[in-house]
Amino acid sequence: MGIEEFDTKEGLIDSSGRGDFGTGYLQILSEAVTGRKISDWIIQQSEPHTTMISHSEMEEQISVYLKGLFEGKRILDLGCGTQSAGFRIASFVGAKEYIGVEKNRAKTADENIKEDGPDIPYKIEQDDMLTFLEKAENNSFGVVFLVGIDWNIIPDIEYWKKLESQILRVLSENGYLLVGGSYLSYPEEVFKKDFTLDETYKDAVAKAGTSSPDLFLRKTRSL
Repeated sequence: MGIEEFDTKEGLIDSSGRGDFGTGYLQILSEAVTGRKISDWIIQQSEPHTTMISHSEMEEQISVYLKGLFEGKRILDLGCGTQSAGFRIASFVGAKEYIGVEKNRAKTADENIKEDGPDIPYKIEQDDMLTFLEKAENNSFGVVFLVGIDWNIIPDIEYWKKLESQILRVLSENGYLLVGGSYLSYPEEVFKKDFTLDETYKDAVAKAGTSSPDLFLRKTRSL
């Protein structure tokens, strides 16, 4: 996940419209947790596709919620990209370890994390997502990010099915999968038999009477 920018010490401060972790997932989650939409606490548009988010009680509530879900867990970021956003989230929430998988630009991804000054254990693996998953141990990650992926990486529904099966295997019991922030139309039928929407997120979507392209899912079935 290489689109969003997060400050690891102060909170969630910047989200890019190109990768909708902010504008999709966080918009709905903010309403669920705080009772107000993310548009209520935007403070400036600093450049195209970028929105700066104010530090506020709402941000604190969202941050606490995410920390409660992710703290102390191993986080796997599939197709992590080079901008270290996934690592910053992992660092901010106090993850036990961060593993980023990047097929083409792993060296750049690693260099960018080093520039940030890593404060949790991490490793960047240069590998295909599916190939990496097939080598990973059962129940070895508490959280998986699958964000900002497009069709040149996931070419067809069969690849999706294989990917889902392997994610299900490597996720721990009640582990979380965040899918979103790309130009793909996600095949929800691939995930719905093994995962359920996070209840806070689900309630917010229902209340808004809308749908989100991002899926924040909890594992409900073991292989």
